[in-house]
Amino acid sequence: GGVFADQARKAITHDYAQTAWVGKVTFEGGPAGRVNGVANGNANGVAYERFTRHGPAALLPLKEGGAGLVWCVPSDGDPVAELDDAQRVTVLNSIFHAAVGRIESVSALKRFPLGLNAERTLTDGRSVRIGNAAQTLHPVAGQGLNLGLRDAFELVQALSRNPDVNAVLRQLEWQRGPDRWAMIAATDFLARSFTWKLPGAGAARGLGIAALQALAPLKSALARQMMFGRR
Repeated sequence: GGVFADQARKAITHDYAQTAWVGKVTFEGGPAGRVNGVANGNANGVAYERFTRHGPAALLPLKEGGAGLVWCVPSDGDPVAELDDAQRVTVLNSIFHAAVGRIESVSALKRFPLGLNAERTLTDGRSVRIGNAAQTLHPVAGQGLNLGLRDAFELVQALSRNPDVNAVLRQLEWQRGPDRWAMIAATDFLARSFTWKLPGAGAARGLGIAALQALAPLKSALARQMMFGRR
């Protein structure tokens, strides 16, 4: 995720004026995540993301049961800060609904400021920046990790084919550029869209997300793009 504070600033930066609340949730049925014999609470290993008017919220399945929570909201007038645990559980159940399973409890949450922080290049001489060393992105759609894994995979593949490190690094910069900048631009656009104050901005964003949910082939293509990059 794009934690914005306490980092060495990179060449390209933008403060989204948003906060990520991070913690864990448990579901009715306990760690096994089962109610009346029915799988519940991410027991099937599925991650969920929902888009609210304040920003995205995601549940990420945990091996021991329950789910990790990432809940993004505006830093100014933070709507989560003043809620107690019971109120947070109520709001989260309204966000994720029954498809996820009923959330029973939420841990103490930690908050982090969000922003874009990116270098212009992956390589610097004979050094390679991977993951957060190259860029930190807004956690919307969870693309920071995927992008870093693709960069690392392509680097290993290139080195296995060519022992000339200098040539490999030149190739990596050229080869990874389109995917890297497309993902930086896409997540930046989505992150900024939650702060737009223009009339109709929220409705337009909602229609776009609804259309994506309705169009299965388009949704699948976007998922493949985000997981595997530009091919």
